[in-house]
Amino acid sequence: MKAWFCVAAALLQLVWGAVFCKAPTVQKKPEPPAAEEAAYPLDAYVQEAYLKPIWEGGVVYHESVMPMEWPDRPMEDIPLLYAASEIISVRSSDLQREYTQGVDYALVDGKLRILDGAIHRTPARTLYPLEEFAPPPGSLLFPGKGDVPWLWIEGGVLFHGWQISVTYKHTDAYPGTIPARQGCRLPGAMAKLAAGEPLRLLIYGDSIAVGAQSSGWCGAPPYAPAWYDLFAAGLQARYGSEITVINTAVGATASGWGADNAKALAADHRPDLAVIAFGMNDGSTGVRTADYIWNTLRIMAQVRAQNPRCEFILIATSLPNPVSSFATGCHEAYRPWLLRLGQRGVAVADMTALHRDLLAAKRFEDFNSNNINHPNDFFARVYAQMLLETVQ
Repeated sequence: MKAWFCVAAALLQLVWGAVFCKAPTVQKKPEPPAAEEAAYPLDAYVQEAYLKPIWEGGVVYHESVMPMEWPDRPMEDIPLLYAASEIISVRSSDLQREYTQGVDYALVDGKLRILDGAIHRTPARTLYPLEEFAPPPGSLLFPGKGDVPWLWIEGGVLFHGWQISVTYKHTDAYPGTIPARQGCRLPGAMAKLAAGEPLRLLIYGDSIAVGAQSSGWCGAPPYAPAWYDLFAAGLQARYGSEITVINTAVGATASGWGADNAKALAADHRPDLAVIAFGMNDGSTGVRTADYIWNTLRIMAQVRAQNPRCEFILIATSLPNPVSSFATGCHEAYRPWLLRLGQRGVAVADMTALHRDLLAAKRFEDFNSNNINHPNDFFARVYAQMLLETVQ
């Protein structure tokens, strides 16, 4: 009875706070960058380069691109996040092979043109076959929609190996909205960090929260860490605190499962800061917005019942491949309601809006590692960068 009362009280507190206890956020405006030169080695994973926010500065490091060729159609020049003014380096996804400008690629009107050189071109019909076939082990065919009947989904590093890494200069302001700074909503965590005290960081969610399929998670070069480890490393570098990461995420789960298992997998760990990252599978299976929000509140209430001082970052999910049957529209529908939960003790990292901004500039295949919903190294870095901007 006492445990039930604590959960109910915590739930009431969260609902009350969402309605009456809003805390402000700080929103930076994009500005044109100052002139900048590449400052880091480009042949290996370098934490500082990977954590440099994509919305800051005039150099973008290791932006991923999937060179893709459609049948009976000239290969189009590939858009980058910014119109490039100078290509510094184009490398294989493991960063070990550097390609030659004028032989393997060219810069044309700010875009990347793939020449008849050494860069692998993935046939688009490999990713989007017209006919059903028996996929190799570790992969599957998934239904598409419209003119795309099937998507080939791969669970390892094959697609990662088909991508290339582009480092370049640009002179444009960031084309999207910079994530809001919400440190004022997390006074307990911020006080611990400012004092250099240890912080217990819980990650709870689905396969994206597990870290699938970052190269380090897969054990493949360049061994870039999963987004939560990058986030923790960034916090430790910024504040000097010891960050203990407790990751209890499980793939192929949704918020209902998360709420049902929250006591053992979240609350009992008594974290100082809990990152809750469900939503991809909820949206892909058509879970109603009201149920998704209710499940999120249930997770938070159980954690607060064990540790009333725990604070939260709720991640509004990234988006699935728009030509897949996973793209139900529910993911976008969750976002405004999740944002309403922001209050003292609860920050909301709006990955939905950030991903939408990026997709306005680049193709989905350039961000993805399995062709449906898992971030590649570049997009995993964006997750970490967003969280580090949130905790300011």
